[in-house]
Amino acid sequence: MPVALERLSAVGPPPAGHGGTTAADLAEYADDLETVYGPLPDRGWLERGERVSYPDLVTAAADVLGGPDGGVDLLLTVTPVPDCQARVLPGCLLAELLGGRPQVVGVNDQGAAGVFTALRLARGRLAGGGARRAAVVVMEQSTLPPEPGYALPPGSGAAVLVLGTGAGPRLAELTVRRLPAAERRPERRSGGWLRPWYEAALRYAADPCGELAVADRDEALGYDCRVLFTPATPAAPVERAGAAGAGGPAPGPDRPTTPFPRQSALEART
Repeated sequence: MPVALERLSAVGPPPAGHGGTTAADLAEYADDLETVYGPLPDRGWLERGERVSYPDLVTAAADVLGGPDGGVDLLLTVTPVPDCQARVLPGCLLAELLGGRPQVVGVNDQGAAGVFTALRLARGRLAGGGARRAAVVVMEQSTLPPEPGYALPPGSGAAVLVLGTGAGPRLAELTVRRLPAAERRPERRSGGWLRPWYEAALRYAADPCGELAVADRDEALGYDCRVLFTPATPAAPVERAGAAGAGGPAPGPDRPTTPFPRQSALEART
């Protein structure tokens, strides 16, 4: 069964505390860090950060998904970086905001590969009839202690992808390739994990029925990831037996006909 991209939306940072996160929650997070790693040299990052947590972001994403009436029965949350509070599991909170019906899967700490892993899981469930509509919600937040050699995300936000079996560009190709050590570049990533998906959301908004490709690389974890959605084409009419030129049924409408394009400057992220 073909899998279609029904929607792709960017979610900007909501106001701090939108999902119930309090200053006490953030202080508790800092206390937990000190329990494991010892006293933090500086707690100023709690005040300098946006203080927006994943519960805040999924509360904003619930509005994009239409709440309990959105028809989502499979929910996949993707979090490349840890949260700034640990009281609430974002997937469970979002499932409750969606009516408590979706099955929840969390994909954590996979860097650039996280969204592509979630798409692969969603494709398998939808194509096999195990779900009718899946939502992939990728989030990042920037209220984190500074760490040498690691660039914090520039801000908080989310991207929401809705997959189904109805109208929309078809998921034609999806690959996650491990990079041999010799192919990795010692470059420090900038721009956060959301940037390729924010750019994809802009392209999708301009042409919801057009071709859409997203590529991303993770030099630290060693992943090269790509996904291609191609426009759905109407089925060609099948000629009746005995008609001139009849040679069996025409190819199905979901057979990929366009090879994966080369990465553009916007799609290649390191």
